[in-house]
Amino acid sequence: AAMLRGVVSAIVADATRPALRADSVDVVLADLPYGGSHARLDVGALLTQLGRLLRHGGRMLLLGSSGATGSATASLKCIRRWPRGSWRLVREAPVSCGGIPCTALLIVRSKR
Repeated sequence: AAMLRGVVSAIVADATRPALRADSVDVVLADLPYGGSHARLDVGALLTQLGRLLRHGGRMLLLGSSGATGSATASLKCIRRWPRGSWRLVREAPVSCGGIPCTALLIVRSKR
């Protein structure tokens, strides 16, 4: 906290329908849906919106379910192609959320 300068604002919102202007966000934290509910998540649309909001070099931490059909896996596939070259995976780490195997993804906005 001693290294923070300026004003820090936290907003809780639906990332697929944000009411923020483009290039106005430095950091996004997202807890993706788990189980069957993640099938309703359009990861491509989510990353498109987050790409619009995040400044160049902005970071996002996505937490989602692991496994071949998990929301974290779907996110990994999308950052490699949606839009191509816009995201850089910094770190992928396995975590447990209440006994559910999950994956935390640290991703940086590479370019416009």
